[in-house]
Amino acid sequence: MSGQLRAAVAPYEESLVALAAEDRYTATLTRCLLGTLHQSLGDWDAATRAYAQVRAQADQIVHGVPTCLPTAGWALIGLGDMAYARDNLDLAEQQLVERVSLAEQGALRDALPFGYAALTLLRLAQGQGDAARATSETMTRFAAQELHLPLVIEWSGAVAARVALAQDDLAAATRWTQRSTPPPAALFPSQACALMTFLRVQLRMGPASASLHLVAGPSIARPSALRLYRRVDSAC
Repeated sequence: MSGQLRAAVAPYEESLVALAAEDRYTATLTRCLLGTLHQSLGDWDAATRAYAQVRAQADQIVHGVPTCLPTAGWALIGLGDMAYARDNLDLAEQQLVERVSLAEQGALRDALPFGYAALTLLRLAQGQGDAARATSETMTRFAAQELHLPLVIEWSGAVAARVALAQDDLAAATRWTQRSTPPPAALFPSQACALMTFLRVQLRMGPASASLHLVAGPSIARPSALRLYRRVDSAC
């Protein structure tokens, strides 16, 4: 959460070893977090492997009926998010719509902001403005009423501003930029999305030079950060 993403990989991997034999449910959620971490670092192959393991473990036979447990919701949200960023909208649709619902059924609170944000952007890409706004509003309510995390509340604001910008409501998008200026070293998914949305609004408002200071600092010169921003620029 503080942006030290590479330092977080080893503790997650160590936790998985410790949890594997004792707490399968927590191990599954930890693997989802590890997948999200790899995704944030731009290592999509590692993220895909983590999500695929969760997906395989979630397929169970319950009373003789093949069932996908709700824990798979988070993993498939991650896979859908990556499919969206690769412009594979059909696959993103298949994985996101049903799996956001699955995450809701399983009350996977940490997964839902990722699902709502990804689904909002997917609806925008599909030209479904009303559906995008409705999903964004769901995310805003969830952040404010259920999760109460400042980082997620800020994320929901960025997603709402992205919808406003796509629908040519520049006034609403501009009001958001006046309340929130993302740090240029942002790396956590919500912060990265907020930064790209902020830049898009600034570019719509005037000369690009007004925003260059946000992406010209030394933090963006790191190869991992450059890869991340290329991913986020396509996704946001």
